[in-house]
Amino acid sequence: MRIEMNGKEYQGDYVEIINQLKKDNLIEKDISTYEYANDLAYLMMRFFDKDVDTETTDLEKKCEGLVKELLRKGLAKRLD
Repeated sequence: MRIEMNGKEYQGDYVEIINQLKKDNLIEKDISTYEYANDLAYLMMRFFDKDVDTETTDLEKKCEGLVKELLRKGLAKRLD
C-alpha cells in the first residue's frame, strides 16, 4: 500500500507505514511502534471523537485501524 500524508509518501504494510510516520515525527525518541500507535489513536479519538481500535492489543490490527481512519478522515490519501 502507498499513501501520502503531509506531502510525504509512505509505503509498505500497515505496521511499516506507522513505523515511517513514527520516524518522521519522533526523531531520536525511544518509543515503540505500539506506544506510538496508541498515542496516535488517542489523538484521533480526542480530535475526531471516534474510537479507533483503542481496545486491541494486536499491533497489526492497531496500525491497520489507524491507517484506514487517516484515509477515511482525509488526513492521508491512498496512492495505489
